[in-house]
Amino acid sequence: MVVQAARLLSTALVWVLAGCGARTGLFLEPSSDQDASVSAVPEAGRDANGEWLPDVYKGDCTDPSIQYVYVVTESAHLYSFHPSTASFALIGTLHCQTYATPFSMAVDRNGVAYVVHSDGQLYRVSLANARCDSTPWIPGDQGFLEFGMGYATDLGGPSEKLYVASSGLENPIGSSTLLGWIDTQSFALHSIGYLGDAGMELTGTGDGRLYGFFQGQGVSAAHLVRLDKNSAAYLDDTRLPGVTLGAGWAFAFWGGDFWFFTAPTDHSVVTRLVPSTSQISVVAEMPSEIIVGAGVSTCAPEQ
Repeated sequence: MVVQAARLLSTALVWVLAGCGARTGLFLEPSSDQDASVSAVPEAGRDANGEWLPDVYKGDCTDPSIQYVYVVTESAHLYSFHPSTASFALIGTLHCQTYATPFSMAVDRNGVAYVVHSDGQLYRVSLANARCDSTPWIPGDQGFLEFGMGYATDLGGPSEKLYVASSGLENPIGSSTLLGWIDTQSFALHSIGYLGDAGMELTGTGDGRLYGFFQGQGVSAAHLVRLDKNSAAYLDDTRLPGVTLGAGWAFAFWGGDFWFFTAPTDHSVVTRLVPSTSQISVVAEMPSEIIVGAGVSTCAPEQ
């Protein structure tokens, strides 16, 4: 996702997560001195009611290439990102039939990327060679012109949905933002509910969780929220001190960790959140490029 003006703030190498008001943290059990209204956060593998989710299905995850993270830049360059080495590899340049710039991206478990541009056009993109094909998607359907996007499975897969969050950035004053999902066979949009914040990027997991990443209006730190896929409600919300979105932002869940791509200055940096230690560290950068979209398949490892 991209905006025109960057908000500058230096990013420290390591930060400890701080709570956001009365909202719960994503991964921390409440200590004895915390407010009694703060409830325990569901652990990975359990739903919001504490029930175990079905085993994650991986029988169709046979191609190693769909287990990487992929990113697209404002200049339409497509890269693979290898979290194990925190390194990028250029795949190619998108030549979509538009003069608009990429806005957001998602990747399905068949190795197909979907990239929405700033004019609302949605394209299929090959992760092998960056080939770009148009889709029947109608820009602006129910207000979804520019939107964040990410896949999450239906209770462990292999079925999954392409979730989308209308940005509200094209009309930030008084605009409403929605969570929905797009059927990539018919390209019909199914709205779910209203979101409380604009400019949200999405990522999902193989066990069916859906997360949003955004920077609240008038605050200096970004937020990571877990979303209810049926209502768009925030199940939990964690503030990320030191992470500023800047001119472009995206994120992905891979290997049990979150990987944030932000541009607090004139290029993108990669920040890793390790939930088990509640620490954030800058692990890589991309000189001269601003990443605006990231996609990861639900075949990617959860641990």
